[in-house]
Amino acid sequence: MTDDPQHAKDDPIGIFYAGFAYAFWGVMPLYWRMLGKVPPFELTVHRIFWCALFVAIVAIARRRLPHILALFRQPRLIGTLALTGVLISINWTIYIYCIATHQLVEASLGYYINPLISIGLGVLLLGEQISRLRLAAIALATTAVVFQAFELGHFPWIAPCLALSFGFYGYFRKLTPVDSLDGLTIETWILFPLTSGLILFWGLHGTGAFPNPSGDYIL
Repeated sequence: MTDDPQHAKDDPIGIFYAGFAYAFWGVMPLYWRMLGKVPPFELTVHRIFWCALFVAIVAIARRRLPHILALFRQPRLIGTLALTGVLISINWTIYIYCIATHQLVEASLGYYINPLISIGLGVLLLGEQISRLRLAAIALATTAVVFQAFELGHFPWIAPCLALSFGFYGYFRKLTPVDSLDGLTIETWILFPLTSGLILFWGLHGTGAFPNPSGDYIL
């Protein structure tokens, strides 16, 4: 908590943005389902590619380009953001794979586990403290996760992979002193040469979903 009135004033706006983001994220499976014929990895490649172009425009509009370019002169920071870029790419790919293979229950379980992973990282690696009441709530949530995992009838490998990739992504981003949007910009720019190369390769060999005049990959 903070006594800064400016932060207190911004709280309702933050809650609104968070609520909107989660609501929007909740309907995203409908969009990815429409692209179910496209391999999940290829969708992730396009997601990173177009995201890199979009955030570049945003960076220019925000006049953040000189600052972002200056950050590239910090090898340790860039190395960390390269790692987080890989982690979020893995997370995105697994999530899209869940939608393509009709395993949204396991995906939901993974994102339910994610806060528990984040709490564990905060306690073990960041030295944060937990009250007894919160510890009881964590125990209750963990019991629910174990029960749901047994209900699936098999080991839900997707759930821990989603939770761990997103949990460690949040952990390393917390340790990185960079604005959230600037961080996303650098993450996608680092991966941009690889994604653009893959898209070009698929396009030259006619194996990519886009550009694809036939529209065979849609619906």
